[in-house]
Amino acid sequence: MLLQLKRNRRDVIEPRIPIFIDIEGLLPFPGGLRNFFYKLACRLHQELLDEDIEIAEPLEDDFKDPAWKFKEYLKAAERAVGGRGFVLMMDEFQALEPRLSTLDVDVYKMLRSVIQHDTSVDFIVSGRCRWNS
Repeated sequence: MLLQLKRNRRDVIEPRIPIFIDIEGLLPFPGGLRNFFYKLACRLHQELLDEDIEIAEPLEDDFKDPAWKFKEYLKAAERAVGGRGFVLMMDEFQALEPRLSTLDVDVYKMLRSVIQHDTSVDFIVSGRCRWNS
């Protein structure tokens, strides 16, 4: 559904730029948080290049403080797109759950912080959910 939105219904989210990220496509995360946020930045970089928007390529060595560096990369991406902003469409988000021992619950806290406070970045998160009774 997210790919259909990006490919065929961009009018629904305009002027925002759709950024599709398949979380399962980023697997594995051998470097934990550092590798996860670096790969997210790489996908954001590639998606913006596909839209003919220039932004510096992320460098893995810069992700020593991964959540902070990713937030900084998001700010650079916001500047690159101007006032349009973008929508991070994260598919297969449930792929993070079994990897929390590698990633850390801080992934959710950082993403929630961006969702709450950043007015130029919107999120659509999809995936299956298991309810424990």
